[in-house]
Order: sequence, then structure tokens, then C-alpha cells
Amino acid sequence: KLICERITPFGEMPRQLWIQFPSKAEYEKEVQGLYDILKTSDGSDEAVLYLKKERAMKKLPPSRSVRIEQHLVSDLSARYGADNVKVVEKSIEKQ
Repeated sequence: KLICERITPFGEMPRQLWIQFPSKAEYEKEVQGLYDILKTSDGSDEAVLYLKKERAMKKLPPSRSVRIEQHLVSDLSARYGADNVKVVEKSIEKQ
């Protein structure tokens, strides 16, 4: 027997899209362009910004959630550098 509350397919596991900026000043210069890219992909995956110099992170509100797809990651990587864009899968235990 198997007793569970919910089954989530691997393809539907929540993920986070992390985008790193060198500093708050660089983020502020790029914020409108970033939001323009993010709005092309509406979904339920969380977007998180990281400011390297300040060591600060900011989770964007649900209204800025995205659907992480290859074209979105490619567009962000082309603009901000592949080392500054990362997709992180959330743990199953925390669901």
C-alpha cells in the first residue's frame, strides 16, 4: 500500500530562476529590460535576484513569476551572461 497526500510529476516540480547582478546600481540600470524579458514568460516558477556586491537577494512577487523554458534562460544568459543565470529545482521534501 502507498498512502500519500499528493503526487507531483517531475516535470511540474517548482523551480527558481536566479539572476545575479554585480551590484544594486547595475540592477537598477537593467531593471526595465529585465522585466521586459520576464513578462514574455508567465508561469508559476519563482524569480530571484541576487546582488553580488551587497550580498542581497530579492524574491520577485508572484505577479512576476515565470515559466522557466529554454528560450527564457537563453535570452537572459545572452543579456547578463551564462554565469549569472541559474535554474534551481526546489526539494521534494519542502513541497
